[in-house]
Amino acid sequence: APDLTTAAVSPENSRVILADITNGAALQTIVPGYTLTSASFSPDGRWLVTTSADAWAATLWDTASGAQVKTLTGFETAAPVYGVLVGGDNATLLWFARATLQTQDIASGQMGPTFSHEDFISAFALSQDGNLLVTAAGGTYNGEFTPLIFLWNARSGAKLAEIPLPASAWALALSPDGRLLAVAIGSQVLFFDTGTQQQVAALGGHSDTVNGLLFSPNGSALLTASSDNTVRVWMIP
Repeated sequence: APDLTTAAVSPENSRVILADITNGAALQTIVPGYTLTSASFSPDGRWLVTTSADAWAATLWDTASGAQVKTLTGFETAAPVYGVLVGGDNATLLWFARATLQTQDIASGQMGPTFSHEDFISAFALSQDGNLLVTAAGGTYNGEFTPLIFLWNARSGAKLAEIPLPASAWALALSPDGRLLAVAIGSQVLFFDTGTQQQVAALGGHSDTVNGLLFSPNGSALLTASSDNTVRVWMIP
């Protein structure tokens, strides 16, 4: 969890235990009443979101009390596998299935725009103000199929820009102000200005694939997690 002391553990895919990792104490036990396919925290740690193997549904739970907040449905897909996460604004659900992503307002339950791609989505991120959505997927660019980054208006669904990449991106992260985009490609991380769509920096140091990115709350640091079994902290000037 964002508090860095709470973990969500599902021993047999029928319940979730919220535990204090400093002492192992169980804080809450959540029993959703269905077979779990995933569980994830909202960026602010207020909610735990669980998904069901029996229906296209996402249930929000209050992490402090363990009480059920609401269940949201409305996403439909022909793909047999789907997932859902709370976006960086803590107000939007991001439903995804293969090459499709769709937003949903948590408060009203209203479904938002659908974002379709030519190939499977490998990573995505929503800005904290809820206005900018960034996705990574293969697509046709100047007549050739290539790895791409797509920038979208998350409210209207309009495509803002496409950025070609040298290889597929496996993780994305937006700085708290939404101006800097971190893109994990292989063992490197590339940085792009979201306004100009130009690369502004790159960093290396990992010896294997970087598969996790996270900016600090004030944007002064970036954490990278890699298959080389290390997590590194980088200072952002």
